[in-house]
Amino acid sequence: MYVSDDRPSSITGPTTVTATYQTQYLVHYAVTGNTLPITVPADEWVVSGQSATGVFPSPVVSGDGKTRTCYVSDDRPGTITNPTTITATYQTQYYLTVDNGGHATAGGAGWYNAARRPMPRTTPLTVPGATGVQYVFTGWTGRRIRVRLAVGRHHDERSKTATATWKTQLLPDGGFGPRHRWRCRLV
Repeated sequence: MYVSDDRPSSITGPTTVTATYQTQYLVHYAVTGNTLPITVPADEWVVSGQSATGVFPSPVVSGDGKTRTCYVSDDRPGTITNPTTITATYQTQYYLTVDNGGHATAGGAGWYNAARRPMPRTTPLTVPGATGVQYVFTGWTGRRIRVRLAVGRHHDERSKTATATWKTQLLPDGGFGPRHRWRCRLV
């Protein structure tokens, strides 16, 4: 790219004019690891030895607000010394909503990386109901959730709601254990 020259204001005889040029390189931007469309920075011409200035957006959120892809890093060099493609890496995350299923207190809602197992939880695992009834936590349901009842973990493949499931237990003695039984004394 032309920068300047040393041309005199008037030329009256044979003259040598020296021009100065800068070398510029084209920088192209790309992404990997994204599940949502990402608008990458526009290609730019960068003067040799200077830094690229394109900024990758983060986070990029789906229309329903339950999936997002977050910028992690890119492979840009400190200075540009040849034509370069700068590729950004993104991490997809899904939002897990946790529903207590009508009993106890549920937790674990939030954003989870796509490859991470979300951890919905509920406490307590046994909830008293009306006289003679209790509810026992049995696991989680939710579209595309694979349940591991032994440890209560799930694999989150897509954004969803995990709902606690409960079994109703009728206590055999109507809710009155041995300490509540009537006792008769002979007088």
